[in-house]
Amino acid sequence: MQLIENLFGSRGRIKVLKELSRHKGWWFNLSELSKDMVVNKGALSKILDCLEKENLVVLNRKGKIKLFRLNEESIFVIRVVLPAFKLEEELFKDIKQRIIAPFSKNAISIILYGSYAKGTEKLQSDIDVMVITKRKCEEKCKNIANKLSSDFLNKGLLLRADVINENDFKKIYLQREPSILSIVETGVAINGRDIRELVK
Repeated sequence: MQLIENLFGSRGRIKVLKELSRHKGWWFNLSELSKDMVVNKGALSKILDCLEKENLVVLNRKGKIKLFRLNEESIFVIRVVLPAFKLEEELFKDIKQRIIAPFSKNAISIILYGSYAKGTEKLQSDIDVMVITKRKCEEKCKNIANKLSSDFLNKGLLLRADVINENDFKKIYLQREPSILSIVETGVAINGRDIRELVK
């Protein structure tokens, strides 16, 4: 049997199934779904046709308009697709908590950036975080970050945790350092203050 390959055969299929699973019971037309997902209509149409043939998506026609929704009655959706997405979500919540907890009150903000923040991560992707702290706590946080990275590596996860004090972070941002600009633009605060507040 090749059920898993058929269900999750490509990143595009997974992306579509995830989007539909977030809006269970909702009928999407092609244009609406394409806009929400920022995906080309032609490519999206082919993915939806395949998913509909495999009974993972339900198709309904309103005149010339095709409407799609997740087939919540499918045993594969119930027993495989939805539990897999829930497990992934719970795993990421657990990872975030393991990053946040050791820093406790020493961090002003913990920013997730890179592929995990953009939603383009792969199994081998680093988990990139920047810990912004007061100057007096900087050395302590660096020691925590080194230990945490080692602990993650022992569990098969690559964590890159950079530590910088608040004043230096703002100074480098004002110098228009490309890497910091990118973090401010695409990073997501998983704990503490929003990154954009720190550079005002």
